[in-house]
Amino acid sequence: MSLLSALQLNAVSDQMEEDFYRTLSDIKELGYDGVEFDGIFDKDPSVIRDFLKELELIPVSARVSFDALQHDLDNVIAAYTAIGCGYITLPCLPQRALPGNDVFLQTVEEIKEIGMALRASGIKLLYHSQAYDFVKVGEEYGLDILCRMTVQDELKLALDAYRIDACGAAPTDFIQKYAGRTPLVYLRHGMKNIPAILTACKKSDTHWAIVTLNDSLRDSAPLAAAERSIAYLKPLM
Repeated sequence: MSLLSALQLNAVSDQMEEDFYRTLSDIKELGYDGVEFDGIFDKDPSVIRDFLKELELIPVSARVSFDALQHDLDNVIAAYTAIGCGYITLPCLPQRALPGNDVFLQTVEEIKEIGMALRASGIKLLYHSQAYDFVKVGEEYGLDILCRMTVQDELKLALDAYRIDACGAAPTDFIQKYAGRTPLVYLRHGMKNIPAILTACKKSDTHWAIVTLNDSLRDSAPLAAAERSIAYLKPLM
């Protein structure tokens, strides 16, 4: 299967705040198929939906904090169903909520409840893997524990290939291990083994390659960096 490309919009947060709709247009012109939201800057979700439809730019997902999912879930669902996002991505968990810590079991139950509430509204909950997920707790990686204690209907994955690689693990191994449970994979231009990672994605029912930018690129010329990234990725997808 072929992959689609999207840009994580926190990479261009300053531009989004300055001119929200112009920035979305710029991203489409660069050649991206979709975007992952990181806030909507007080814009009307229905206007965003209509604008994206006109652009033919897909609202893939939205990054939403665990706190917002815990305490403002109804408004999260209302906003992102109106926009048309298929996924809500949980970007991270607080330290005390990680495997081996004091509120992990409670956190798992909350994630299950949130995941099923989102599913009932037509949205799937994803977890964005972080470096700490590849620290072993006993004999297992933290990510494996979280996945073992949840099912796909409750929680899917957005694996961060760059961070997996930085931890000394192989992104392709985890993409294949969680084939069918990983609709999104995050990539950074310049990281090694991108062709092999994309091949693993195609074999594992991953639908989206999401481009992220490192801090220095976000602070300097993020749209130019996003353009270089998609120019490199498109021929491989």
